[in-house]
Amino acid sequence: MAMDYTSLTDATLASDPVLMNNPLRYERYVELFAEGSWWFDVCRWKAGAAEAAFHQTTSVGQIIWNEDIDYAMPIPVSEIESNPNMQQNFGY
Repeated sequence: MAMDYTSLTDATLASDPVLMNNPLRYERYVELFAEGSWWFDVCRWKAGAAEAAFHQTTSVGQIIWNEDIDYAMPIPVSEIESNPNMQQNFGY
């Protein structure tokens, strides 16, 4: 079967800077749309600042992105209490 591998290096039609020049990320976004995994992809790719800047142009209101705390979630108190060596993530 013939495969078209040139499309893997072509720019996509997405206007989002995280997706427009990366067909593999775009494919993941399209395949998993509305399944709740996009935020985890943004964190894994460290693309939060670019996503915040993009959504400010499409949404109402200002998005303030802080690289130090916005990629982390709070650790549940029960986890911290059960392990005295564990520290809460910065900002929580």
